[in-house]
This record gives sequence, C-alpha cells and structure tokens, in this order.
Amino acid sequence: MMYFLNRGGARYGPYTVDDVKRYIAAGNIAPDDSMEPEAGGNAVPASQLVQAPTAQAPWASSPSGPGGFTPAPQPVSPAGYGSSYPAQPMVATIPAHVPPPPSMDWWLVLLLSIFTCTLFGLIWAIVQSRWVKKVDPSSRATLYLVLPLLIIPIFVAMALGGGILAGAAGAGGGMEELAGGVMVVGMIVLGLGAAVASIAGFFSMSSSLANATAHWGSARIDLGGAFLAIVVVSWFLNVLFLVAPVWIQYRLDEARRLQAWGGVGLR
Repeated sequence: MMYFLNRGGARYGPYTVDDVKRYIAAGNIAPDDSMEPEAGGNAVPASQLVQAPTAQAPWASSPSGPGGFTPAPQPVSPAGYGSSYPAQPMVATIPAHVPPPPSMDWWLVLLLSIFTCTLFGLIWAIVQSRWVKKVDPSSRATLYLVLPLLIIPIFVAMALGGGILAGAAGAGGGMEELAGGVMVVGMIVLGLGAAVASIAGFFSMSSSLANATAHWGSARIDLGGAFLAIVVVSWFLNVLFLVAPVWIQYRLDEARRLQAWGGVGLR
C-alpha cells in the first residue's frame, strides 16, 4: 500500500512503507507526521507504519487444475498500478548530485536589497547564477550579471569627472565643455549596456532553470513568461534587482526544502 505525507497543509508522495521507514531513519519524516493511505481511509502516524510489517503483494487463489495439479500462484497487481489505474501523480525527482541552492530565505534577500538600495540584490543574483551554472554548465547568466557590477565604478568615476568638467566649462573652458559632453554620452551608453546585460542575465537564468530541471518532476523550476515580463517592467521602474532575485530565491527555497525532505515532491 502507498501512503501520502500530509505536512503544513501540503500533500507529498505517494510512498511505500519501506520509503517511509527509510525517510524516518534519515530524519526527513518525523514519527508523528500524518500518513494518509492512497486508497483512502483514516490517516495514521508515520511511527505506526514503521512498527507494522511491510505489506506483501497478494496472491491469487486458483483451484486445482486437470490431473490434480495446482497451478502456481500468480501475483495480483498491487493497488495503484496497472493499465486500468489512473496515472500516478508527478513527484519530485531531484538528482542526488545536485548541490543545495543558495541558503537564504527570500524575505531576507528582499530586506537586504531594500537596505542596500538593490546593491545586495545584484550581488545575490550573481550568487544564484553561480548555482545555476552548476545545474546547467552552458548558462551565461553569471557573465551577464557581472558586467553591471563592473560598470558601476566606471559609471561613478565618469559622473564625478563629468561634474568636474562641467564646473570648468562654466568658467569658460571650451574643451572642458566638449569633454563633459563626451562623458555624458559615455554614461548613457554604459547605463544601457548594464541594463541589457542585467535583463539578459535573468533571461538566461530562467531558460537554464527550465531546461536543466525539466526532468525533476513537480520540482521543476520554470519561472515562466510572467517572470520575464516582470523583469522588463521592473527595469523600467528601476527595481530590477529588488524584484527578480527575490522571485528566483522563492523558487530556490522550495527546491532546498524538497532536498532537505529527501526529494519529496508536491502532488
């Protein structure tokens, strides 16, 4: 018989009794967790399943055949399997070699990004992209997201230099005025380059996560088109690194919890 794990209002599984015993021994399922039979009925504590013997597949009875010989018993398919039974729910199958995602709760990422005027969001997005690189070696998200971080000091230096040149131009310097104009154009180009690189970085992460986790069952991390639209809109609102890293971290938190529970998948 198969059992579902009910925890925190969510349902996971189904699992065999042997699975439950193994997860209890590993600490992924608590002895007092509620286990609901797949075929229906009252839920029982996980500890009760550990104490009970593992159910064996029933055997079909058969009358003696011609000549007094009794045909060999034939196994009857256990409940929950077979061509006439509805398809099993998709469960999480996170590969064992996948490293845990960055371990910071999404709300903490949000607070730190607010307190640092989104600078922490940029840095944490690079941390996230490094984990994505481990899952999808072909991902270029880290490269795209590092560019804005490198551009920031250049942008600040050009802004300070432009201010100095503008002051000199006010004193009557023609060359200083020209140089100040070049600085402004350079700042605009750098700003646009940083914006394009940032958006490309999050697009790359979204694509890599969807493709690399496609075989993870219900644990697949597919941010979807809504995320891509939010990335573009939040850039126009100048809150890109306040929204996008938090959105990604929320999904990574789910994967981290699933790994901690032994790859238990949502139904």
